[in-house]
This record gives sequence, structure tokens and C-alpha cells, in this order.
Amino acid sequence: MPIPYLLTTLLYTFVALLAAADASLVSMSVFSAFPALRWVRVHFITLGILSQVVFGLLPLLMASLSKKARPSMRWDIWLTLNTGLVALVAGFGGMNHPMIFTGGTLIFIAALLLMLQLWNIRGGDAPVSLKFYITGIFPSDGRYHHRHRLIPQLERCALHQSAA
Repeated sequence: MPIPYLLTTLLYTFVALLAAADASLVSMSVFSAFPALRWVRVHFITLGILSQVVFGLLPLLMASLSKKARPSMRWDIWLTLNTGLVALVAGFGGMNHPMIFTGGTLIFIAALLLMLQLWNIRGGDAPVSLKFYITGIFPSDGRYHHRHRLIPQLERCALHQSAA
């Protein structure tokens, strides 16, 4: 895992542990309750820690499975993801809806950038079945599928698989 993802995983783990300690101190009436502490803790654990691990390991895993060279660190993905996480958690702390929306949007953009990076690492063209299902999302009367020869390709794949 690249070092920046590892460091932020450790940072988010530390902050999640502090939030858990704060929750236990609040339940023992040592401190007063922090608004939205539960959501802050949940998002640090799920989005913070898990997303850092996934975003850090997926490019390496995809490169090793594709037998390609180790990809370089994408600082734009890392920065977009962590800016979105900080904005999301800051929005939860103050119940600021525009900040929550901005954080969620930045996290979504980071996920799209990761998907594009994984697609480029994998290389090659999309499988015929993926093209078929993507074009099936859009309404049509079937002419698009025949025009782009998706249905005959699927039929050939089905015949080839049944013959094997």
C-alpha cells in the first residue's frame, strides 16, 4: 500500500479511537455530548479507514492480476478522497448540509477517478457482455444493439461456450 494511504489509514484509525473514547466518556457523564458524534465515528471507521485501504490496495491488486508494472501514486485521487472525507465529517459535526453534499460529491469524484485508473491499468477493450449491459440501460428498440453488433457477438460467445 502506498505510504500516503497507509498514513491516513492510521490517522483515521487514531481519530476513530478518540471518538470511541469520547463516546464512552460521554456515557459515563464525564464529558458533555458532542452533536452528531455517532455519525462522525461511523464515517471515520467506514469511509475513512476502509476507503483508504481500498483506494490504496486496488490499483496494486489490479496491476498484479493484470501482470502489469506497479502504478504510480495518484495524488489527485488521494487529495480528492481525503478532502471529501474531511468536508463530509466537518459537515456532520456542524449539521451543515452544503458541506455534507460537497464532501459526498468529492468522494464520488475520487471513486470515479479510481475507476478510471483501474480501467487504464487493466487495459484492453471491455468485454462484449459489459457493452451489452451498459447499452441496455438506455431505452431503445434494439436497433442500437444490432447496429453495433452486440447481439451477434453475444450469440457467438454463447455458441462457443456451449460447444466447449
